[in-house]
Amino acid sequence: MYRILNKIVYVAFYYVYIFFEFLYDKSKSVKEHFSSLKRNITPLVTVEKNGFQNLTKRPNHITFIIDESPSYVDLANLVIWCMTARISFVSFYDHRGILKKHEEKLEQEVNKRKQTTDHIFWHNNRNSDFKNGFSGRKVHVKILTGEDGKKNVQSVCKQIISKNKPYSEITIDYVNEYLREQYEFPDPDVGIIFSKIFMLFNYPPWQIRLTEFHRLKSHYNISFNDFVDVLIKFSKCNQRIGT
Repeated sequence: MYRILNKIVYVAFYYVYIFFEFLYDKSKSVKEHFSSLKRNITPLVTVEKNGFQNLTKRPNHITFIIDESPSYVDLANLVIWCMTARISFVSFYDHRGILKKHEEKLEQEVNKRKQTTDHIFWHNNRNSDFKNGFSGRKVHVKILTGEDGKKNVQSVCKQIISKNKPYSEITIDYVNEYLREQYEFPDPDVGIIFSKIFMLFNYPPWQIRLTEFHRLKSHYNISFNDFVDVLIKFSKCNQRIGT
């Protein structure tokens, strides 16, 4: 009887926790909506003149791991800052899948901030034109979920089976090569985790062998200085394999 009561209490506390977490996420979404109406957009002139000139190296691909309801205003700022810093590839990993369902909201916020000569290439399920030869700044953006990693693994398994290779030739490196081809982007150099805890939330492991991770508690109201600080740390870090 005691064990049954103990389980009931445990389950009750669990659902109370889930309920308050839901309310917390909803309140943040409402707060973000109203704050976006009055929040100033970081002037591009200020961005270009500050923060980037002293970097000895820059990431080619930066990925952002989101463990909260997305703030489209703040994520749009990150896209513009990355483009200004000449970071070619930007990806957002939302393990809950909220951002991918509402990708058009992020596109709208980015369009409010970009200049007429800027080119944002969205790698999504819709048809996109990725021609070369554009003048001006450009950046490639992709939104990922945990389901994407599972689909990639399934696709790779089908490809390997269709090759009819002997089991002795199917090595880890062989599989990894196929998995990277599915991803389309190069492996990320830098990852920023927006969470209260340091956790990767099942981010596809074959993409982050050499990724340098940093954690910030939230992307809500993230400042330009917060972003630049991460780039400075990356600029000073020497990447090593093994040792």
